[in-house]
Amino acid sequence: MFPVKSVLIPELLAGLPYRFFATSSIDALVHAVESRLSPKATPVSQLFSTSAASMILEGYRYVADRGPAHWIDKAGVFQLASSYAGMAFCSAGCAAVHALSYPLGGGYHIPHGEANQLVFAAVFRKYREKKPTGGLHELEALLRHCLGVPAAEALESAFQLFDRIQLRKPLREYGISQSEFQGFAEGVTTGQQRLLGNSYAPLSIADMVEIYQSIY
Repeated sequence: MFPVKSVLIPELLAGLPYRFFATSSIDALVHAVESRLSPKATPVSQLFSTSAASMILEGYRYVADRGPAHWIDKAGVFQLASSYAGMAFCSAGCAAVHALSYPLGGGYHIPHGEANQLVFAAVFRKYREKKPTGGLHELEALLRHCLGVPAAEALESAFQLFDRIQLRKPLREYGISQSEFQGFAEGVTTGQQRLLGNSYAPLSIADMVEIYQSIY
């Protein structure tokens, strides 16, 4: 479902608790990054995804430097970036980060953006292992520009920044057992092909189990 018109009013976010800002903005960032690397991406969708990622990263650096209460200073930026990211992923789709997060949210009621953050870094490390060139190389160049770090350090620097916005906990702290990982991976493989089909690199069941294990 798509609205005929939408109105962005940052003043309505004034009373939003920080935790909800953090999980929602990380979800928007995942929308931007996954859609940028999607095989369905177009030059137009990439304009939106690139702008969204850049705006959110700039906002995150501002918040990380000044403290959580200052996110509201950039409410309009985050809101517009989220809208841009939505336009990008409605065209190009999301991918494995969303797919692997669903068992965590559905089974353990972890907020959606938080669940995405739990697997975000691990999925992209696996992408880098399997396909380190192409679109991922372009993403590293974007992160290098936004974060002011060498391209080779860009992904890890971005993951560290995300954890400064919202501290990422290991899966064990949610009561999740390692014995569930195989079932999670099999369920994702059979039930989330609409997302996995957009992945930057194909992930096997064994790859997914490794991802879950790495964040346990």
